[in-house]
Amino acid sequence: MFRISINALFFILLPMGLWAQTDAPSVSNQVNSSDSLTKVNQDFERDSLKRIADSLTYFWIKAPDPNRKNQFRDSLMKHYQVYNLDFESWAKKFIKPKAGLPSGQARKTGETWILCVILILIAGFALLRIFFQKEIALIIRSFYDNRLLNQSGITSFLDTWPFVLLYLLFGLTIGMYLFLAGRFFQLDYAIDGFQWYLLLSFSIMVLFSLKIYFLKLLGFLLEINKLIKLYSSILYLSYFHAAILFLPLIFAFSLSPISYSEAFIYIGLASTALLLAYQAIRLSLQVLKQYSFSKFYLFIYFCALEICPILMLVKALRF
Repeated sequence: MFRISINALFFILLPMGLWAQTDAPSVSNQVNSSDSLTKVNQDFERDSLKRIADSLTYFWIKAPDPNRKNQFRDSLMKHYQVYNLDFESWAKKFIKPKAGLPSGQARKTGETWILCVILILIAGFALLRIFFQKEIALIIRSFYDNRLLNQSGITSFLDTWPFVLLYLLFGLTIGMYLFLAGRFFQLDYAIDGFQWYLLLSFSIMVLFSLKIYFLKLLGFLLEINKLIKLYSSILYLSYFHAAILFLPLIFAFSLSPISYSEAFIYIGLASTALLLAYQAIRLSLQVLKQYSFSKFYLFIYFCALEICPILMLVKALRF
């Protein structure tokens, strides 16, 4: 009975021993694998820290000489050191501080009288528009209505005060345009400023008046007074139209920066060319309707009495 109990206990303990033998290696393997991972992580961190330390380490081929010269200190001593007690020469090396705020530079501005003259011209035209409304309306209508040229209203208008005032306005307006153009091209004359402007405007009025009187003399000599009278009316109306057209142009010219001056000069030249071309076409149509002139002769006449005086004026002003 006792032997049976021992045998039964043996058979019960034997499987347990076998289970313990098979389970012990798995536990050791888990411990060994966790230790390996820990070791790998530690080695990786150690290598990373070593690489960082190597990158931050200061390397040199040869250690610097502790007795070498300090160039920064020597430059400061050379700059601030006073030689032979010459403080005057030493002080000249430094910029003297300015007392108070910097003064700056004055901005270049145009002359005040130019704007005042232009405003007076605009105000003068406004007064003419108020007091001589019918005459101004007739001039504006005559720009596109050829039937008004043959009426007596235009001829009678040339002997009135509005005609004189408008002709004065024309001379002063074109004179201001040429004056501003001369300022842009930096042309120097013996007379400058307001006196030169008055002389320029007066010269323009005299030259165009001499042209009209020369045409009348030509009409008297060639016995074509009617044609010259019609052409003179066309010229006067063209002058008045030019004055009205150039008033806003010189106003913008005087107030704009110098970078826009060239554009205003070209606009003035283009406007003058268009007025001349329109004047030539109107004259040719009126003449060919009443007289049998050659077109070639009309072209030569137009070049001699219209284009050449303008070129001579430009040449005289050295533009």
